[in-house]
Amino acid sequence: MDIRHLTYFTEVAKHASFTKAASTLHVSQPSLSKTIKQLERELGVPLFYRSSKELRLTDAGEAVLKNAQNVLDAFHNLKGTLSDVVELKKGEISVGIPPIIGLHLFLRSLAISLNIIHSSTYASQKLAVLRLRRGLTKAL
Repeated sequence: MDIRHLTYFTEVAKHASFTKAASTLHVSQPSLSKTIKQLERELGVPLFYRSSKELRLTDAGEAVLKNAQNVLDAFHNLKGTLSDVVELKKGEISVGIPPIIGLHLFLRSLAISLNIIHSSTYASQKLAVLRLRRGLTKAL
């Protein structure tokens, strides 16, 4: 079972029609029917009651639909989160700022949360640099 199976299944359930779902998904109706049959075979249960007049979910189909929608929502959320990280909209970065410059320049952006390390002596500055390097190494 993969995301495509679940996507196809939810579309067929939504439209209560293989033909309408196939049109929405831009696939052929026989291909869609074959994919749903594969899913039913893999799960070991029929998901739809099929008759010449109607197509409706079985009890097993209802249970699968509820969970399939949760899986698809989680998958789309994951894709969005990964996109944010890849496009640097979210993530973590460590920046060393000399005490002379001050932090007020960097606090103007509301999208930034800072982990502030104050260092006024040479020893504490060296320690701060080591901590930053360690943090940057973890991020890479």
